[in-house]
Amino acid sequence: MTITLRPYQQKVIDDLADALRKGYRHPLLVLPTGAGKTVVASKLAEGIKNKGNSLIFMCHRTELVDQTYRTFLKNDIEPDFIAAGRKFKPKSNCYIAMVNSLLRRLQKVDCPKVFIVDETQYVLSKTWKTIVNYFDKSIVIGLTATPYRLDGKPLSDLYDCMIQGPTTDELIKMGNLVPYKYYAPTNLDTSK
Repeated sequence: MTITLRPYQQKVIDDLADALRKGYRHPLLVLPTGAGKTVVASKLAEGIKNKGNSLIFMCHRTELVDQTYRTFLKNDIEPDFIAAGRKFKPKSNCYIAMVNSLLRRLQKVDCPKVFIVDETQYVLSKTWKTIVNYFDKSIVIGLTATPYRLDGKPLSDLYDCMIQGPTTDELIKMGNLVPYKYYAPTNLDTSK
């Protein structure tokens, strides 16, 4: 069983392929929450593996490791892990990795052809930066819904192009996300 992409997801992958053909080595993919960043990553992984290349997908939370694993399986990709509590298999050509586990095992893994960084808005922190710098020969693909940092540091220090998917509003208009209402208090007592 393989996942069928929505047209906007396929367009992001096509735009990424075009950017790589033009020589970009560190593209940033921007898709809002609910747009299917993990689905896009699994299709990328499928293409990477089908070409005989290696991949590491890095995330920072156990829930994201599990979600990514389940999504990869839907595309007939059975990755190995670099994560606490998971058996580590050296010389794999496809890993899902947790940030801190990968940092501790950098010397034990080969530099992959493609390194995908989930929630890449954190990439300028010391730990993440160490990992990305270690894989300096890899194509580094960043995934995020929020292509900015709260400290104001630019992501352009690492990424050389940005591929923008549809906005949340566009996804709602396409029928891919449900409309929402949000509520907030108007008279908040913050004195206590």
